[in-house]
Amino acid sequence: MKKFRASLFAIAVLTSILIPPALAADNVAPGETALKKIVERANPSETHNIDVLVPLAGEWEYAASIWTEQGVEPQKAFGKITNKMTLGNRFLSSTSMGSLNISGHETPVNGQGMIGYDNARELFTSVWTDTLSTGMMIGNGKYDEKAKAIIETGRFTNPVSGAEETFRSETRVVDADNYERTVYSTGKSGKEAKLMEFTYTKPDFAKAE
Repeated sequence: MKKFRASLFAIAVLTSILIPPALAADNVAPGETALKKIVERANPSETHNIDVLVPLAGEWEYAASIWTEQGVEPQKAFGKITNKMTLGNRFLSSTSMGSLNISGHETPVNGQGMIGYDNARELFTSVWTDTLSTGMMIGNGKYDEKAKAIIETGRFTNPVSGAEETFRSETRVVDADNYERTVYSTGKSGKEAKLMEFTYTKPDFAKAE
């Protein structure tokens, strides 16, 4: 009996040496653990993607004010924007169509953008493009619980000056039928100034009851 037990112990020791721990425990193929971590990290954040971005989804009408210079009345723009959660609720994709009044002439202004919460970096990242510029507005930031707003900073090509500048934006949900976004720019002077202000309202057919 002692010899039998000794043989079993020797087999167990040899098995633990010859079989890699990962395969012995879960029969996991090489690289599979890393893939599982990728999938887990890629799951949309319940707190940020679902609670913060989903309320922005839907069809909206917007009115915008654009300051070409400080101390003067802003230019007005109007249009519509459609926001849709995409790629399994990982990103909010936006498509806008509108116009800007320039010297009494209506100039079409169309845009596309995307924003999502990066689990690895623990912040929101966004990109925006439109027909007022050939550059991209790229930013990142966090959700401010106190302000109830996504606050981002980044760089963009200022459509007024044509120069690359830094920006700060605040996107805040007012209620189920309204949200707003304000963009501030900082040029070479280092002084921040309001550049654009958007108010978004759901059209009557889409308003919550």
